[in-house]
Amino acid sequence: MIQLLLFAFFAGCIYVCYRLTYPKQWREISVFPGPPNIPLLGTAVPSSQLDVTKIIQEWNRTYGSPFLMKLGSEYLLIASKAEQIEPILKGTTNITKGGSYRFIEHWLGKGLLTR
Repeated sequence: MIQLLLFAFFAGCIYVCYRLTYPKQWREISVFPGPPNIPLLGTAVPSSQLDVTKIIQEWNRTYGSPFLMKLGSEYLLIASKAEQIEPILKGTTNITKGGSYRFIEHWLGKGLLTR
């Protein structure tokens, strides 16, 4: 019982520290609808549904475009309409690689994906 209370206490402390560290980003992205999140884990995908593309398509129908989902500590804004994506692809100021790019950089290299 004491272990469960300690775990809950430390998990709560981590969550509060996270929210205090990134308040501006949280306010900016929290306006978008999306599936419910589990703190520290993100958007939970039901284990019986392994086809992630079908799940994302269903969320797109449910929440509209764009919608917000969270994977771990990373927020993903999923847009499915060309007019929403066009300003991002045309501009150069908003294009940066996320932290997850480092996992595939050795495979893709610098190439066309680098400014």
